[in-house]
Amino acid sequence: MKSINSTGERLPLSGVLISGPPSSGFPTLTLAPANIIESKAASPWILSPLLLAAFCLLNAFWPEFSTRYAWVPFLASLFFLGMPHGASDFARMGDFFGAGDWKNRLLFFSVYLVGMGLVLLLSLTAPGLSLFGFVAISVWHFGRSDLYPVSATVPTLLRVMSRGLLLLSLPIAVQPEPVRDLVNGWMGILGGEAVNNMAWARVTSTALVIAAISIISSLFIIALFGLRRDFASFRREIFETTVLVTMLISLDPVFALGAYFLFWHSLRHLKVQSGREIFSPDRFRELCGLDRRRAILFIPTVAAYIGLSMFLFESWLPDLQVALLLIFFAVVTPSHEILHAIIQQSRSRAKSPALK
Repeated sequence: MKSINSTGERLPLSGVLISGPPSSGFPTLTLAPANIIESKAASPWILSPLLLAAFCLLNAFWPEFSTRYAWVPFLASLFFLGMPHGASDFARMGDFFGAGDWKNRLLFFSVYLVGMGLVLLLSLTAPGLSLFGFVAISVWHFGRSDLYPVSATVPTLLRVMSRGLLLLSLPIAVQPEPVRDLVNGWMGILGGEAVNNMAWARVTSTALVIAAISIISSLFIIALFGLRRDFASFRREIFETTVLVTMLISLDPVFALGAYFLFWHSLRHLKVQSGREIFSPDRFRELCGLDRRRAILFIPTVAAYIGLSMFLFESWLPDLQVALLLIFFAVVTPSHEILHAIIQQSRSRAKSPALK
């Protein structure tokens, strides 16, 4: 997707279009409809489920594959696609305000850092509460961010919650023990108590109910697309839901969630933000967070992770490495959402109509 800043230059911005003359104050934001998405920008909408389907097929022929390499997608996301997609927030600030509006850029960046600091403080003082908050925000973040635009009128909140809850509840419902190990790794790093058998049994039963509701709501959404004759969305929803359910049931849950974050969420975001082909020659530094616009957030974050990992762990422990990485994601994700919310609020201040 492309946007226009106050200088009239077209700039990438994830999921929104921006318009407005320099005198209008904040620009107008509006969700981009499906019919204005460039064909070349839609490739991750196909590539992401295909990659995850390929992992499911590989695991069918090599059943221990996802268990043996459960930690690989999450650890890969530290250097490739995952952290770099989060580091693109700094570039998004610059694109939104333009190069000359340093005051608002500084304000946004300050809010971003304050949000990170507050979450870090919460994590250190209340590990269980921070974990619950991270899960809740992730449900919303994944559900809102990864849905493709549709032409038919289907309740957005229903789509967001259905997809987000499916991703976070189904792995716990069908494979609770690996998820429990990850949760206990989180609690151990932050100094909390491990989850006992009775508490985890309640979590598992609750996740089972939520997973069933999310699958039923997904089927309802598919039916709505069919009734409203949006057959392109109808077919895509069937395909995506089938791939996700198959992946979350058949693959190790840590591998499945890591692969989703890496090859679905992060890949789609970086593609939409850049507006360029995924495999173009100039994409490598961008996908690895080493281009100038992303490195200002990416390099300090990676350095902090490596330093803290060396301080905390005497030897290489993949499960704990993943848990530590999830804590880093937890610290960043709320600011991710705060940034998006602040930009969305600028809609009410705008004086000029959105681009059509």
